[in-house]
Amino acid sequence: PGRQKEVEWASLNMLVLGIIVVLLWGWVHVGATYVVREIVRGNASFVFSDFFHAIKTNFWSGFGIGVFDIGIIGILCFDFLFFRAQTQSGTFISGILYGVICILIVLYLIMRAYIYPMFVTFSLSLKKLLKNALIFTTLGIKRNVMMILGVALLTFINVAIVVFLLPLGIAGGLVLPFIHYFAFCWFTVVYCSFPVIQKYMIDPYVNKQENDSTEAE
Repeated sequence: PGRQKEVEWASLNMLVLGIIVVLLWGWVHVGATYVVREIVRGNASFVFSDFFHAIKTNFWSGFGIGVFDIGIIGILCFDFLFFRAQTQSGTFISGILYGVICILIVLYLIMRAYIYPMFVTFSLSLKKLLKNALIFTTLGIKRNVMMILGVALLTFINVAIVVFLLPLGIAGGLVLPFIHYFAFCWFTVVYCSFPVIQKYMIDPYVNKQENDSTEAE
């Protein structure tokens, strides 16, 4: 009975944690993206006020994009585990489907780098966000490659820190990556993706407005 209660308590904690993650996922990404975008653009950024301002401005839409995002991630993770298990049967079709899922995961992770910056910059429908993000995976391929390499390098460094510190009995090595890892990774993502958005979505509009103003004068 004691063991059963521990399992039930752990399951309840996981359920509560899962609900909290789903609720906060979109708001945290929206607020963090807004702050990092301002830093990338070279504008003055007040971290806490800008963070909560972005959440307040995009409260329900931010929640919605978060639910959609974590839902897609959940589906892709489930499919990845499912088809990886199926590949053990050694069938050709299972191998093909497993490869397709791996490609879709990489593709969506790159698309996410554009979805959130566009979300906090423009008023676009989900369909247009996905369409533009898919287009930018090709138009910004050089920056996308650098983004992947940058995140991979940060991941390697943080894993190396944990591996190095744990044998020394320094438990803080497990906490240290959570302090800076996600922030540096998201900064790298937005730093690589936003210039592509600037080039293909913002600059043409600004140039058109300047040309129209010149013609009017």
